[in-house]
Amino acid sequence: MNDYFFDTYAFHEIIVKNPNYIRYLKSGIITTKLNLMELHYIFLSRYGKEAADNCFDRFSKYCIKITDDIIKKANFFRLLHKNRRFS
Repeated sequence: MNDYFFDTYAFHEIIVKNPNYIRYLKSGIITTKLNLMELHYIFLSRYGKEAADNCFDRFSKYCIKITDDIIKKANFFRLLHKNRRFS
């Protein structure tokens, strides 16, 4: 099984049941509190506090701490795959 990093857009597509993203729920999910912060804000502004809190709580278990080592490895990965335009 592969782990995938979910950004805010990926979470949104999962929540709206985009079939192109649903299959990734069977994989390992990794994200950060910053992505959940952005997701929470979007849902807060569009759907209200309860929906925003539910989304945040649902996905918070997938958060990892961003260490210096992770930042360095992520940047190296991004450089290796720069033609794929990862964010």
